[in-house]
Amino acid sequence: MVKVFQNKKIYLILVASFLVFVLVFWWFQTEKVSTICGNNKCEAKENCWNCGIDCKCGDKEYCSFNDKKCLKPICGNGVCEPFEGAQNCCLDCKCLSQVFTCNKETKKCELKEMKISDKRTIELVNQHCKNLGVKVKESKILGVGLAFDELIKKVKVQTSDGKIEYLGITEKEKIITLPVF
Repeated sequence: MVKVFQNKKIYLILVASFLVFVLVFWWFQTEKVSTICGNNKCEAKENCWNCGIDCKCGDKEYCSFNDKKCLKPICGNGVCEPFEGAQNCCLDCKCLSQVFTCNKETKKCELKEMKISDKRTIELVNQHCKNLGVKVKESKILGVGLAFDELIKKVKVQTSDGKIEYLGITEKEKIITLPVF
């Protein structure tokens, strides 16, 4: 029985020694890293990924996950990178809706041109109001916009009784009453 107890003691001493060795090794490794990272110097083996506090990226740069270094986005390389979007690099970052088109010169998403003419738009508005028994004093096209993910021409309508209404006309000549804010 004494021999079994001594073997267990030796076993426990070996396990405890191994655990102490692992803890000391780990402590030295973390000490080595912490004394280097955080000293405001971007040293060898440090980069923006593993020690961003010392190796900071510049203005409009990002830390690349793959390269582990600071990169400036390049519009036109086929990759939608940080700091790029549909409003400054539609060549890489696609437009958010089919009603937009990418202007390759400005690199911005812009609303597509509407095929319905201004003249036809006003005709439709006036006919719509006439059908409702409303007399139009003035109709004014405010521009192109979106309503329910459709391209519309926005029209401000002032009626003869002084009320103002906003209508949207789609390319398919559908009339949408727009909310007034």
